[in-house]
Amino acid sequence: MIKDALQEEIPAVVAIADQLFGSNYLPFTYFEKALLNANLVFKIKKVDDEVVGFFVAERMDNVGLRKAFYTEANWVDDFVNRYKLKSHLLIKHVAVLPKFQNKKIASDFLMNLLNENQHQQLNYWCICWEKKEVNHFTTLLEKMNFEKIKTILAFWKGDSIIKNYQCVDCENFPCTCNAAIYFLPASNKMAFSSLDKLS
Repeated sequence: MIKDALQEEIPAVVAIADQLFGSNYLPFTYFEKALLNANLVFKIKKVDDEVVGFFVAERMDNVGLRKAFYTEANWVDDFVNRYKLKSHLLIKHVAVLPKFQNKKIASDFLMNLLNENQHQQLNYWCICWEKKEVNHFTTLLEKMNFEKIKTILAFWKGDSIIKNYQCVDCENFPCTCNAAIYFLPASNKMAFSSLDKLS
């Protein structure tokens, strides 16, 4: 089942993050703060009492959104001003243990998020790793009418230097991976009518 994460479940979540994203990318303190932040959605999936995946999203205004995009803040300013956007929900992290992937767990996370927020006027964003292998989560986003609006080269380079993590995908330090930016405007109600596509 999908549920809100608890303090005692953080070590299992960190282990998943270390395996899938790289050691130090999401440390214990990150998830501790997530539990205390009313703007953060921090959910886990358990199977037979084992934490097999987690999901983090954050509600934010334009100021918070520009901070989330590191060196691309000016591009974010231009985009939100052009379309007069105000309130946002940024999908920050989705992780599922390899042996539990392709079992609709990521779909369940996304359905849960959209269902809980479908009556709010939020613009949805997701910063996705452009991986060596096929990223099935981006396919899922596209099914929900998210649109890829930008590719940002070496998006995590500065962050990996600050946090001292080596990316498990590109295996470089600093990380040289590109980010694909997906967007779903609040005005697009088709996404919510498409929830049955994921069930």
